[in-house]
Amino acid sequence: MARKMVNTRFWTQKHPLLLYAGVALIVGLRNSCTAEVRAEDIADKRITCDAPSVIPGNSTSIVCHFLEDINQTRRNFFVSFYKGDKKEEAVNVLACLWVLEETRCFVWPGYKYDGRISQEISLKIPRASANQVGRYECQVDTYDYNITPCEFRVRLEGKAQCYIESAAMSSNTSLTCFFPEDLSETKAEAAVYHHTRRGAESLEVMSCVWKGEIVDCTASRGYELDGSVTDHMTVRIPSVVKSHEGHYSCQTTGLRSHRYGDCYLGLEQVSTELITSACNISSVKEMDPTALTCTFSVNIKATRKNFEVVRLDSDGRKAARIITCIWMDEKLVCTTASGYLFNSDVTDYFVIRIPKALRVHNGTYSCHVMGVEPDEFSSCEFIVSTGRKTPVCVTLMITSFTLRQTETHQQLFTQATANARDCYLFATWRRIPANEFSTGI
Repeated sequence: MARKMVNTRFWTQKHPLLLYAGVALIVGLRNSCTAEVRAEDIADKRITCDAPSVIPGNSTSIVCHFLEDINQTRRNFFVSFYKGDKKEEAVNVLACLWVLEETRCFVWPGYKYDGRISQEISLKIPRASANQVGRYECQVDTYDYNITPCEFRVRLEGKAQCYIESAAMSSNTSLTCFFPEDLSETKAEAAVYHHTRRGAESLEVMSCVWKGEIVDCTASRGYELDGSVTDHMTVRIPSVVKSHEGHYSCQTTGLRSHRYGDCYLGLEQVSTELITSACNISSVKEMDPTALTCTFSVNIKATRKNFEVVRLDSDGRKAARIITCIWMDEKLVCTTASGYLFNSDVTDYFVIRIPKALRVHNGTYSCHVMGVEPDEFSSCEFIVSTGRKTPVCVTLMITSFTLRQTETHQQLFTQATANARDCYLFATWRRIPANEFSTGI
């Protein structure tokens, strides 16, 4: 994300020497702050992270290694998370903005951040579960550093484990089995059992056997396999009912009966509020103004939801943050990318203005509420069409026309619009030196 430029018009008019001195100081400070970053070839530098594996239910941390001391450079920073190779579904589990020399951070449920900042930051996972298993990326604004993700996995120590989240009636949830071996290599059979109550017979709700290199899984009604079977497998419950409640266990033919742990599916009393969003933007010609409107299913101001607007790349991945807004002491604090204007006026919708549309603004936009899965947000396409730019002299003359103009004058104006060389004729007719005009071509 590019920095937002500060309006220096007042200083250029009133204090030019002070402006030059200020620019020199800023450049000097910037060079000083970034000298370490530029000491080596940027192509060889990467932002990295560590994600130590732990037993399910234990704590661990995602540790980011930046190429600069964030506490000195004051850059906004983020930690994104996604499952497998689905980078287009990445969410920010940590988003920190600098406001008045202090950071204001949003932290996704299930994570904790202590606020300490240097060239490294640490995002804690207090209780590791299937929700946190996946890939993490550490990012900073302004510079497009190469980023190497790190992958967090659970450690099992020879014991099969399972994890399932409680869910409301009629909602969906997933049970994840973690195995101490890769079943796609050992070809061991696997099964998931439902234990309704103590002393009752266990019900087999999923059974998987290997036929050569192909796994064949049979599921009871109300259960389905979601994905492949390797060192873990996921059983999805599309619509939770009362009979799904209870303990579950994952077992394989290679483990003794006591070498597995169980997990419990409880029924939530209330369902989580569904938040959706939509956006709309009219495509325009280059240099024309336009506006992007984000609409939400909730009142952002009343609910104090943090949000961001992103521009996606061709693969649907987050390519650039346009605005990022966090509520701080009942006030909305936002950072806005260069070329966009936002006045922080928010209800269940808000508007971002683009004063001059450029080709760099082309792309797909989406409005996100932090802490909500990105699947709930629709996107909108913005296309900037190119065309012949109207000469500046013609634009100026439009404001000078009066009702007393003759047909000859109108013809001269038409010619000037079609050919920038006629700007000289038009300016001569107005008795204004032609060198005062720029053709803009």
